Amino acid sequence: MRDVLGFFAALAAAALVAWTDPDAGLRTWWRLHLELSEAEARIADAEARLARLAAERKSLQADPFAVERAIREDLDWVRPGEVLVRMPSRVANSSGLP
Repeated sequence: MRDVLGFFAALAAAALVAWTDPDAGLRTWWRLHLELSEAEARIADAEARLARLAAERKSLQADPFAVERAIREDLDWVRPGEVLVRMPSRVANSSGLP
């Protein structure tokens, strides 16, 4: 019976140390786990952005009209005789109306 109590006391002490140890405890593991999840999310965002940029690059290389559209949009250029009309961006209203 003493051996069983000693085993459980040692197990409880080990669990307490694992929970409270600032250098190698469960809190550190949990913090590192959260940091890893955040880093993986940032990697996924960067990969998605990279895929969008690669598709845009491919489009710009293959289509001269895409190049013209990109230049016009980025630099607000117009051809002679054209009029540039700027539209305000949509702002979501709280009334729920379009």
